[in-house]
Parts: sequence; structure tokens; C-alpha cells
Amino acid sequence: MADTGCQSCLVSLKVVNRFGITKDDLIPVTIKMWAANNHGIQILGAVILRFSGRSLDGTELETRQLTYVTSDSNRVFLSREAYTKLGIISEKFPTIGETHQSTA
Repeated sequence: MADTGCQSCLVSLKVVNRFGITKDDLIPVTIKMWAANNHGIQILGAVILRFSGRSLDGTELETRQLTYVTSDSNRVFLSREAYTKLGIISEKFPTIGETHQSTA
């Protein structure tokens, strides 16, 4: 899910289960999280995940992120830091005109 306002990475327990990670494998944490709608998100624990991909020019980009695990969602949310490390947004985001290319 593309949400540049995310301060932390968040993933569904169902997603990490597909990687063979169970609830018992999670790093214990005491963090409390809130969704944009001000509802609490139950955090079951955390796991360190590697997110990677190839840019249009073929460069492999990756980042390792402490990712919190929840049963309240079926999606993967990346943090702003992860988006920056993967080159999805620039460190200057949101700057007006940062993607504007001069035709002169």
C-alpha cells in the first residue's frame, strides 16, 4: 500500500506466515500504533524484513526494515524511509517541482 505518511513499516501476520514466520518467531515489542482514522492497531510483534526491487535502469535497490506485524490488516505498508531507500520517492519529497523536467 503506497502511503508516504507511514512512519513505520507494517505487515499482516498472514503475509509473514507465507514466509514461514509464525507469531512465536516475532520480536516482542511494546509499541502502540494508530491508523490515519485514529483507530488503534494491534501490534503482535516485529520482524526484520528485506524489501528489494529493480529500478528502470536495472539497478537493484534494497532496504532492511524493522516491520511491525498485525492481524488488523491484510496489507503491507512501507514507511517513508523505506520508500526513500528504494528510490520510490526522493529525500526531498514533498517538494514542489522535484520531478519537473525543464524542456529548455
